[in-house]
Order: sequence, then C-alpha cells, then structure tokens
Amino acid sequence: MKLNRLKPVALLLFAALLVFMFAQTAAADTIFAGENIFTPDLLAEFDGQTEEEAYISVRGRVYDATEIFEDGTYNDMEAGQDLTRELEEGPGFDILEDLEQIGYYVEAALTPEILARFDGVERQEAYVAVDNLVYDLTEVFTDGTHQGNEAGQDLSDVFHDDSPHDMDTLDEYNIVGLLVEEYFTRGELSDYDAQDDSPNYTGVDGLVYDMADYDMWDEGEHFDHEAGEYLTQEIHDSPHGITLMLGTPIAGALDDFLLAVENDEVEEETDVLYVVLMGIGVLAAVSGLLLGLHAFRSVLKEV
Repeated sequence: MKLNRLKPVALLLFAALLVFMFAQTAAADTIFAGENIFTPDLLAEFDGQTEEEAYISVRGRVYDATEIFEDGTYNDMEAGQDLTRELEEGPGFDILEDLEQIGYYVEAALTPEILARFDGVERQEAYVAVDNLVYDLTEVFTDGTHQGNEAGQDLSDVFHDDSPHDMDTLDEYNIVGLLVEEYFTRGELSDYDAQDDSPNYTGVDGLVYDMADYDMWDEGEHFDHEAGEYLTQEIHDSPHGITLMLGTPIAGALDDFLLAVENDEVEEETDVLYVVLMGIGVLAAVSGLLLGLHAFRSVLKEV
C-alpha cells in the first residue's frame, strides 16, 4: 500500500527532473534570421579599406555609404563606425537620404528584466522594445507612459495591432540595444555543443549564434573548433572572417554584452533563481533515486 502511494510522488519528481535537465540546454527562440545585425567589431570590418564596402551606423541603423566614403573617409569622418554624433554636429542627416539601409547596429543586449529598469519613471530613460530592437523613446513616454502604454516593456504586439503609427515613426529614434530572452556565461555556453540533441551555439563578439543551418558546422565541429565555444578571435582570423555572422540566427547574448545597469540587482535576482532551480533539480534527482531504490527493494521482497 505504501509503495502505491509513493509511485505518484516518484513520477512527479522524475518528471520535474526531466524538465529541469531539458531546460538547461533547450534551444532558445532565435531572432533576426537572415537579417544583418552589426556589433561594433563587425561594423569595423566595413571601413572602406579592410573590405571594399564602407558602412556607417546612424541611430542604430547601418547604411551602405560606399559611394560617398571614398577610401573609407568623408569630411574627416571614417567609415566602419557609429557616426550619429558626428553627423548631428556636422553635415546633418541629409546625406542618408540616398543611402541604402542594410542592417542594424547594437552595442549591447537587454533582457526583459533589464528593459524593465528603463521605465521612464524618476528621471530614468524610457526604453521600449519592438521586434527585438530596443528604442529610446524618452521624449515620447512622458512619466513613463504614452497612450496608456508603459515604457520598459516589449510593445511589439501593441505597436503592430493597436498603434496609429507605422514602423517609419521609429526611424527618428535611437536604437539602444537588442532584446534577448536568453543570456549565457561562457561556461554555460559550453553546454550547447550540438551533442546529445543539444543546440549548436557559438559565441562571437558578445552574441550567441545558432549554427545549426551551416553544413560546415555539422555535428558541432568545424575544423579544429567545436560548438559551445567563444570564437571571436578565431572567426576574425578565419578565411571567411566575421562577416560570416551576418544573417545568422541569434539565440541570445553573452553576459558581458548585456547593457550595464547601475547595480547588479537584476543579475543577483537571476542568480538566486538559478540557484533555487538547481536546488530543486538536485532534490528531485536524489528523491527520485531514493524512491526508486525503495521500490526496487520492495519488489525484491515480494519475489
């Protein structure tokens, strides 16, 4: 009778253990597949000299300025970097009118928890995410609100379904980062090595990319490199260079690429949650093992 009562408990604990183990290496929802996301180091490759093209970033948008940046320079400005301030203080943004936008530029990533800190309240900036890009809308979200919506949130659905504005409205506002659901330490990244059905991730320039669609990374190996590694320097030095990462799906960011906040409150809360989940997982594993042994011994006695 006691054994029958223990069986549901053992099953629940075992199920909890499976969920916990799967959560550690489950594939994240990727973003920006097929789109060009430039980090500072990646943009620097397109300086009109290292590469033939000359790209510049303005307000978080990347433009092909090859035609006007001869030999990578224009009015004492150099391509391959963010020129927002230089254009504001110099010739203005009119030069962008005939340039093609070919991607987005980000210097940091934000988790939903970090984004929530920028709620526009008590002199804080008001950030809003739309389609995983984070915009500084401090001018619009007075006291952290605008048309019944609050800053510090992902408002993609609201913007697309209920807003009277179209996407062009956001063009005049600065993009300050990338919204990611997942972030990794370099130690955690090593668990995503494409082995035992785990995702095939690689870290480059602060972002974590899903390499599953690349035949050259079949089974998580590419020449002397393996999935789950941070390969910024190796990718830079490779024959194809870092430009390979353009259009590659993004699974998240490294923890050192997260936008810095005034204190570590968000990180501490996340660390506590992780420790609690680890404790639950270990408890479930030990409890399941003990109950399994008890059940096995009971069966032997009956035999």
